[in-house]
Amino acid sequence: MTTPWTDHLQLEAFVKQFELADRLGHDAFGEYAAVADELDELYLTQAQQFLQELDPDGAAERFAEVVRLNETLLARADRELARPERVAPDYRTDLIAWRTEAADLAVYAQGEALLAQAMQRRLSGDLRGAVDLYEQAQEQFGQLAEESEARGGLGELKALLSGTDAGFCQGVLAMGAGAYQQAREIFRQVRATYQEIRRELADDAPDVGGGPPGAGTPAGQVAWEVEAQLAYADMMFQLASFFDHVRSGHPDRAEECICEAVGLYEEWMNLVIAQGCAPLQRRVMLMELSNLRGWQGWVRADVARERRDWQRCREHLTRAEQAWSACADLSARLSVTGRASLPFEMSNIEMLLETSRRRYQRERELWQEIERLTAQLRAQGRVEVHSHGGYGGHGGRGGAGGSIGMSENQEHHYSTYNFPGANVGAAGDGARAERFQQFTGLRPGDFRHLAEELEDLAVTMGGAATDETRRAAVRAVRAAAEGARAQDESAVRRHLRAAGAWALDMAARLGVSAAEAAVRGALGG
Repeated sequence: MTTPWTDHLQLEAFVKQFELADRLGHDAFGEYAAVADELDELYLTQAQQFLQELDPDGAAERFAEVVRLNETLLARADRELARPERVAPDYRTDLIAWRTEAADLAVYAQGEALLAQAMQRRLSGDLRGAVDLYEQAQEQFGQLAEESEARGGLGELKALLSGTDAGFCQGVLAMGAGAYQQAREIFRQVRATYQEIRRELADDAPDVGGGPPGAGTPAGQVAWEVEAQLAYADMMFQLASFFDHVRSGHPDRAEECICEAVGLYEEWMNLVIAQGCAPLQRRVMLMELSNLRGWQGWVRADVARERRDWQRCREHLTRAEQAWSACADLSARLSVTGRASLPFEMSNIEMLLETSRRRYQRERELWQEIERLTAQLRAQGRVEVHSHGGYGGHGGRGGAGGSIGMSENQEHHYSTYNFPGANVGAAGDGARAERFQQFTGLRPGDFRHLAEELEDLAVTMGGAATDETRRAAVRAVRAAAEGARAQDESAVRRHLRAAGAWALDMAARLGVSAAEAAVRGALGG
C-alpha cells in the first residue's frame, strides 16, 4: 500500500505504530515497508535540498534518519523471522527481501552522511578532517559494493568518487603548503579519475543525463557530481599552475594560467546557476570567483610592471584590490552562517598588495631616474645607450640589465653609475651578470630598504607559520631586520642563514627582491 501523504510527521507517526506493534502479519509488514520506503524517499530528497543550500549538517541529520528507519525495519524483520512458529514461505521470502533492501539502504545512507560531514569540514576550512571523512565514506561504500547485489554498482562508483574527493582535498592542502607541483600532479590524477568515472557512467547507463543534485536517480546524481567536480578540478589544476609559475618567476605563463582558471570557473558557475542553485551557493561561487579575479589583476599588474607600463600596472592593482575586497566581504557574511571560510591563499593579501604597490612605486621612480640620467648624459655627448632595462642578473628585476657603452675618446670615470636603491645586475661596456647578488658594501639607504622588506617578509611568514620550525624562521627574519636597521651586515647574514629555505621561498612569492637576494646570499645560493 502506498499512502498519498507527503507530510513527514504523519508518515513518521504511521511508521511508529508498526515499529511498536507486538507482531506484524504479512499484509501489515508489507504496508510498513511501503510507508517506510515513502519516508526514505522524503528524507533523501530533503537531504539533497540541504546540500544544495550548503547546509551539510541538516543533510547529515536526514541521512541519519534514513539509517535509523532502515536499521529498525531490519531488526523488526529479524524478529518476525525468528518467531518459533512457522512463517509462511511467501511471507519469509518477502521478509528476507525487505530486510536486504533495508540493510543496503542503511549502509548507503551512512556513507552519504559521512560525505555530508566531509562537506561541512571543507566549508569550515578543515581539509584534513574532510580527508578523514571521505576515506571513511570510501570504506562504507566499498562495503556496499561488496555486499549488495542491487546497489553494488552504485556503491563502487560512490567509493571511487569518495576516494577522489579525498585526493582533491589533499591537492588543496598541498597548495596551502606551497607544494604547487605536487598539487598539480594530484589534480591531474583527480581529473583522470573523474574522466574514467564519467566514461563508466556513459557505458553502463547511457540514458542517465546530467542534472542538478536531487533530480532523478542516485546514478543521475553521481553523474552530475562527476561533471561538476571534473570542471572544478580543471580549474584547480590551472590555479596550482598559476602559483607555480609565480614562484618560479614566469609572470607571462602565470597570467595565461589564471585567465584560463577564471574562464573555467565562470563556465562552471554559469552551468550550475542555469541548472538551479540556492542563493547561498551562488554567493559562495561569487566569493571564489572574486578571489580568482583578484589574482588575475595582481599578475597582470606584475606583467605591466615588467613592461614598465606604469598606468596599466596601477589600474590592474586597483582591480585586484576591488576583487579581493569583494571576496573578503562575501566571506565575512558567509562565515557568520558557518557555510564558508576565506580561501587559504588570501590570509596575507593586504600585505601582498602593499608590497606590490611599493615595488611598483620604487621601480617607476628608478626608471624615471635612469631615463633622466640617460638623457642628461646623451645631451653631454658622453654616453651611447645600446639598451637598458629588464633584468639585472638572477632575481634582479628592475635593475639596469643592458649594455651601456662609451665612445672611445671618453674618460673611464664616466663608466661609473650610481643607481640609489637599485638592484643592478650589470652596467658598463659589454656588461654581463651571472647569478648576481647585491649584498656587500650596503649603504645606509640600502640597509633601510632591506629592513623594510625583511619586516614585510616576517609579517607574511608569521601568518603562515604553522609549526615551531617555521615560527623560529619568522623570529630569525625579524632579527635580520633589526640587524639591517643597525647596519650590521654580519648579523643580517647570520640570522637569514638561520631562517633557511622557507624564508627564501616566501620572499620569492612575496616579490621582495632585496630581501630575496639577501636570503639567497646568506644561504650561499
